[in-house]
Amino acid sequence: VASNITSFAVYGEFLLLTTHSHTCQCFCLRDASVNALHAGLSSSHLSKGESLRKVERGSRIVTVVPQDTKLILQMPRGNLEVVHHRALVLSQ
Repeated sequence: VASNITSFAVYGEFLLLTTHSHTCQCFCLRDASVNALHAGLSSSHLSKGESLRKVERGSRIVTVVPQDTKLILQMPRGNLEVVHHRALVLSQ
């Protein structure tokens, strides 16, 4: 779908991914097509809504906690961070 993806996780009806532009994006698979995903990942179409979250450079997705909104990211130094992605929180 895109060459700038560094990690991804599928959680229910959501696709969460980190990119080389240091963002974590969340797409609802129920509403999205491949063309919509490609458009959402292109740097010229970055939205500022609940689907986009800035993350530390080099962050990678480890997992999403089942039945929760916790997204676990591993930082380049090896430490783990837990964040609540806004799109997941709003979907609850």
